Amino acid sequence: MSAGIYGGDRAWAGHQRPATQPPSPVEAARMLPCALCWAPAGTPCQRTPEGDHLGRYADAFADGRISRPDMAAVFAAAGVITKWRLITAAVAS
Repeated sequence: MSAGIYGGDRAWAGHQRPATQPPSPVEAARMLPCALCWAPAGTPCQRTPEGDHLGRYADAFADGRISRPDMAAVFAAAGVITKWRLITAAVAS
């Protein structure tokens, strides 16, 4: 297996990798296009107020991009549970 031109993990030997902060639930949900309305990755399903379909969060949770506590908070914000339900970005952050 090739280490590539940057040496792979050996390039970090003796150094700490830069810390990365996990994405917010909204960012994680928007990493892929919405399967319901086909909003492109990185954009909301609804512009005003900005929000995304609950199905988009469910897909992100199934892929491991959203934690269980974050998904519980999204469900609590939803009230009525359908995959078409829109969750505003302000509530899901």
